[in-house]
This record gives sequence, C-alpha cells and structure tokens, in this order.
Amino acid sequence: MFEILSKAVDLILSLKSEKKTARKEMFEQVFKPMFEDFILVHSDYMDMFEGVDALLNKNDVHTKTSFRSGKADPEDIQSSIVLLRENRKKLEPLRARLHGSYDKDQFLKLPPEEQKFIWAVVEYFPSGNLRKHMSGGLSLIRDLESAREHRDFDIRNAVGDVIDSQKRRWENVCRSYARLRLSLYTT
Repeated sequence: MFEILSKAVDLILSLKSEKKTARKEMFEQVFKPMFEDFILVHSDYMDMFEGVDALLNKNDVHTKTSFRSGKADPEDIQSSIVLLRENRKKLEPLRARLHGSYDKDQFLKLPPEEQKFIWAVVEYFPSGNLRKHMSGGLSLIRDLESAREHRDFDIRNAVGDVIDSQKRRWENVCRSYARLRLSLYTT
C-alpha cells in the first residue's frame, strides 16, 4: 500500500514538474520576448507624450508656486498633432502585434498568472468606440484637435493625464510580468 501511495506522489510531483517546465518554456518563448517588445513600445509612447508636453509648455516659466495655464499656442498644438501622427507610425507594427496577442479561447486555457500578464498588455492598449477606451495616442490627438478648435480646452492638463495614465498602465504590465516570472522561477 505504501509503495502505491509513494508511486502516486512521485507521479503527481513529476506531472507538476513537467507542467512547470512547459510553463517556463512558454515564458521564455512567448512572454519574455513580448515584455521586451513592450519596453520599446512604452518608451516610444512616453517619448511621444513627453515631447508633446514639452512642445506645449516651451514658453512657460514655472515656479514652485505657480500653476501653468491649460491653454497653449495654436501653432504648438498643430505641431504636436503632426509630431504624434508621424511618431505613431514608427512602432505601429509592434504595437499591433502586442495588442493582437489576445485570443480569448487561448487566453482562457492559460494559468492565472499568464492570464493576468496578457490582460495587463491588453489593457495597456484599450480600443473601442468610447473615448475612455481609446489608446493614449489617439486620445491625445483628439484632445489636441479639440484644443485647436476650442481655445478654452485645457490641453496641457489633458496631456499630463495621458502621461499619468500610460505610466499607471505600464506599472500594471511590469507588476504582472514580475509576478508571472516569480511564479515560475521560485519554489
């Protein structure tokens, strides 16, 4: 009886080890390269958004006690729109590949930590018809267009909001990636 129980425990441990090995292989072949691509995409987004922020605020003199006005020069707004449209093309194929990594049927078959990472990636690139589901780049272009047409639009704070939002999404991706990695490479 003890032999049978011992063999059953050995078999369970062996299967668990094989499953973890398969997950590690998937991590190395899929999730690690995905995250490395994501580093490039996030850096590109931040360079674009911070470039727009700098362009819109180039004429401001800030002090610790002053708040910047939300209005910006119309020429700077137009230059920002052009900058964003041109720069978005640079890594568009990589962004599309990352955003397209979500397949609902395959997603549901993944272990929980892998699901959390994929979901964080998908949430980084929201899409849809509602404004709140637009990507940061498209949202910012629309805000800039509104600011160009409606001079009372608070564009500078809108840019800051987009930057803050992307940073929060990036933190979520990094956190879920770290948890996934830890779940595979710790005992």
